[in-house]
Amino acid sequence: MTKGSFFSKIIILLLCVALVVPLLSSCKKNKITSVKIPLTTVPTCFDPQISYGTNEENIINNCLEGLVRIDKNGNITNGVASSWAVSSDGLAYTFTLRSDAKWHLPSDLEDILGEDYKKTFDTRVTAYDFAFGITRGMDPETDSPMADSLSCIQSVSAENDTKLVITLKHPNVNFLTVLASPVAMPCNENFFEATAGRYGLKANLLLCNGPYYLGSIDEENGIVIYKNSDYKGSCTALFSTGKFLTTKSFLSSSAKEKSNDEKTLPSVFSLLTSKDGGYDIATVTKAESEALSSDFTVERYKNTVKAFCFNLHNDALNNYNIRMALAHATNPELFTGDYPLAEGIVPSCCGRAAGVSYRSEGNIIKAPAYDLSTAESFYKKAMQNNLDEDGKQTELSLNLSLFCLKEDETDVKRVLQDWQKIFGVSLSVTVTACDTQAEVDTAVESGNFDVAYTSVTASEFLATDFLGRFVSSSGKNIVGLNDITYDDLVSKAINAASEEELISLTRDAETRLLQSGCLLPTCSADGYLAKNRNAEKVTVRPSGNIYALYTLK
Repeated sequence: MTKGSFFSKIIILLLCVALVVPLLSSCKKNKITSVKIPLTTVPTCFDPQISYGTNEENIINNCLEGLVRIDKNGNITNGVASSWAVSSDGLAYTFTLRSDAKWHLPSDLEDILGEDYKKTFDTRVTAYDFAFGITRGMDPETDSPMADSLSCIQSVSAENDTKLVITLKHPNVNFLTVLASPVAMPCNENFFEATAGRYGLKANLLLCNGPYYLGSIDEENGIVIYKNSDYKGSCTALFSTGKFLTTKSFLSSSAKEKSNDEKTLPSVFSLLTSKDGGYDIATVTKAESEALSSDFTVERYKNTVKAFCFNLHNDALNNYNIRMALAHATNPELFTGDYPLAEGIVPSCCGRAAGVSYRSEGNIIKAPAYDLSTAESFYKKAMQNNLDEDGKQTELSLNLSLFCLKEDETDVKRVLQDWQKIFGVSLSVTVTACDTQAEVDTAVESGNFDVAYTSVTASEFLATDFLGRFVSSSGKNIVGLNDITYDDLVSKAINAASEEELISLTRDAETRLLQSGCLLPTCSADGYLAKNRNAEKVTVRPSGNIYALYTLK
């Protein structure tokens, strides 16, 4: 090789390096490090044994790991348990845990764990932690809203650090799915006792063993979770930070002081499409999904049923005959449009078991049929029983408030014409047509409504859990149903020993709910999840609203 050619090759090499280095630097700068997700309200507690709600479960799903997990297709996969075996009679579950599972140890805990806690605290996640957590969930003093799902358990015992045995009173076809829920998450007894009743109330008062850990809680703005470098399980965190933010968090400090009225807050959709760094992923309406640019991908989920909801806390609507008169005077076909008639109140995304649709095999539960003559007969019964203090029949007087979306207002008023045919001048309905679903939800969740025509959207994975919303003790019981027979059917369905029993009991519970007349489904609707390129790898469960900021290996 000549001297000239040698130097020529050196010069070419240096030029290549000069070109490649900026490219590598650019790639590093463009690496996705965080994702921003809408948060409706900031939860006050993240103790998994007592937390209840979509906002809480989204954090727990990313920050804690149970024995098993639910994947995006609704199937059971490994969590901390590397394997498990079930006895032939279906009563004994033996789990073998990974030996490398660890707790992420928060900072600033010297006051409750001692000065040298980072050296002395045992960070291993063991079978004893699962035994304590599950036992806490079962304990009546814990008052867990999901305790009924654990009522099939006879005993929980840790045989050593990595072997857990759970014995059931009777077989439960969905028991593994239960173990993926927040109530069955592990809890370190020593740490729990040290928090002295404050477990999960602050970011550093919750031990996390998932792909992320709880980093900060801002009661006004939202929650930040961070990638957990101590995690060695089957999930791979997609981001260094996950930010669950309220719409208010995007306002300036001065604007926040003036935003007491919810209508002054920016919408989720406006923040999703903002060029100034808004949300990366959010549920949207059908119209909003069609207005998105090619920068977004949209996924559809069969997670919604449109329905009339009757608030039983209203004295008139607590009258069964009045509810049934209204129900039979409601024509669901007025609302179908682009959507099919509802197959029941349980959305299609809910399964009867992991990976198995509840609505399969023609499983359709019908609500009270549209029939004005039947409605008239129920109205007459209501009139006959409408007595004053002296036992004399008096005229009915129904003054109802009704909330709906503006896009549904015309169809709702067509229904009111049929209601008026039955009730005549005794019925007066004040309609409030809202611009957004969030406004309708606010009225319904606060209980400040008599009737609402609204979207009932599932966050639950199983049909039994969805029906559990409407049991007497549920915090999600928007209609105020108090029916011991219904409660018993749901409890038995949750604890069903076989698929045949599960299907039968779930059908009976849903039938009982619809025949009560407090919920009247009209049509099935789709939920839409929009993601920009930053969030394209984020997955959700079949319900479309429990986010996984990780991938499963």
